[in-house]
Amino acid sequence: MVPLKLADLGLGWTHANQNRHEEAIADYDRILRREPDALPALLGKGNSLSGLHRIDEAEKIFQAILDRHPDNAYALAEMGLIHYNKGEDALAEESFRAALAQDDKKIHMPL
Repeated sequence: MVPLKLADLGLGWTHANQNRHEEAIADYDRILRREPDALPALLGKGNSLSGLHRIDEAEKIFQAILDRHPDNAYALAEMGLIHYNKGEDALAEESFRAALAQDDKKIHMPL
């Protein structure tokens, strides 16, 4: 039997991929009620909030992730996108560069 957390996470990803972000957020929230610091659920919820153009809410989630995990490449990249969409080009570039630097530490692949 698949643990409920994994099932909720899978449902969240599926709903998000189908552009059903409200349902995805409900899936992630089921996880977050049990485990408020569940990183995959926080990232997924932030992505779905961004997909719904609820940028301020998404930004709060990604900032909370970065407060605990300052080197998280996914949260850094999402913050870059948020800054970019807000017209904050310098902050966007800083976030994207930080995300790429983290990714480069893990994956050594020529561009």
